[in-house]
Amino acid sequence: MDDIKGEFGLSKKTVGDKGLKYDREDIKVTSMLLMCILTVMVCAVSIISIYEEKSLLDLIHDVASEAEAIMTDGKSEMVKIEDETVPLADGKDTQPNLKAKRNSYDLSNLYEDEYYRYYFEGDERASKVGIDVSYYQGKIDWKKVKKSGVDFAIIRLGYRGYLEGELALDKKYKYNIKHAKKNGIDVGVYFFTQAITEKEAIEEAKYCLKYVKGHDLEYPIVIDTEAINADNVRSQKTKLNKDELTKVCKAFCDTINDAGYESAIYASKSWFFNRLNLEKLDGYNKWLAHYTKITDYKYDFDIWQYSSDGKVPGIKGRVDVNIGFDK
Repeated sequence: MDDIKGEFGLSKKTVGDKGLKYDREDIKVTSMLLMCILTVMVCAVSIISIYEEKSLLDLIHDVASEAEAIMTDGKSEMVKIEDETVPLADGKDTQPNLKAKRNSYDLSNLYEDEYYRYYFEGDERASKVGIDVSYYQGKIDWKKVKKSGVDFAIIRLGYRGYLEGELALDKKYKYNIKHAKKNGIDVGVYFFTQAITEKEAIEEAKYCLKYVKGHDLEYPIVIDTEAINADNVRSQKTKLNKDELTKVCKAFCDTINDAGYESAIYASKSWFFNRLNLEKLDGYNKWLAHYTKITDYKYDFDIWQYSSDGKVPGIKGRVDVNIGFDK
């Protein structure tokens, strides 16, 4: 008769004393192997317990917890996010009805833990944890950031001055990109724009290309377009209309794309609606800023910045936190 392979590769013989003896030999060998493996594991855990000043039982518990988190993708320790938005009395959608691509996310599948939010499709996590940082976060301990569960970081590369329009490199850019990568965090970069012409947008894009050279990027080079709360801001004095600002963003992204990199546009929900022409931006990656429990933004986006008040181990003070959606 054919052998039937059981657990641990044992051969289950079904006829004759000889076969039974063969079964016992298999079991004996397998038991010895398992004992050897268990001995090595106990020795390793004992050494770690001395180094970490933890008891053996504590370490065994930690290992078991880690194993459970891996098997369940950590979902068992998360809390489902409930939408706190009060529905409109008349039930009408206040967002403009645009001929632009819509997203297909089911945001009833959002969960959160002590630090971050996560998106699930069924029991599978379908998102990455992200932060975005700049000089204002000071010296970041990227090892602690990684250990806390951060998958990616969008790092400010530079900016254009809002008064004179000069280009400047973020003072912590080189440190941040080096140490984020060193600690296994995927990175992208962003540039805070004040471009008022397509020519200036192309200049900003080329500036980014100069400083990402030599770095592998897993996330886009982003043009960050938003308002500045200050007097005499050059971009706000110019008062570009929606089509003009949209052309500025496209010029930046097209320059990045033509160089072989991935690009994206960052804006708030209201900025996408009121300052940009979304119908002319299909095909461009979008990074949405909307500080709420569950965004109701119905158009396409790839990354969602859901809070500017995140608390991340390794970073002093508050920091922007994001969900990157798997696509």
